Amino acid sequence: MVYFTDTYGIYKNEWYTQTNNTERSGMIYGGMSTQDIELLKLMKSKGKLIITEFNSIGSPTHLDTRRKFEDLFAMRWTGWIGRFLRT
Repeated sequence: MVYFTDTYGIYKNEWYTQTNNTERSGMIYGGMSTQDIELLKLMKSKGKLIITEFNSIGSPTHLDTRRKFEDLFAMRWTGWIGRFLRT
């Protein structure tokens, strides 16, 4: 099983000040990556359970990565906030 969560990223203000600062600063890391897509392909090919949060392919995930996710799961993201997909 794989579970993707909190792909919205970590920002400098949140990491270095260790406070719940909602003001955006430079991103340290975030978004789904190409390596994540490769893991999802492997898990899908093995018939494993895959769970992602509603925002996994939203910002800050790059458009090309989102497209790979969409192609892998035969779907198109429309900005939904929650949906169950069975493939």
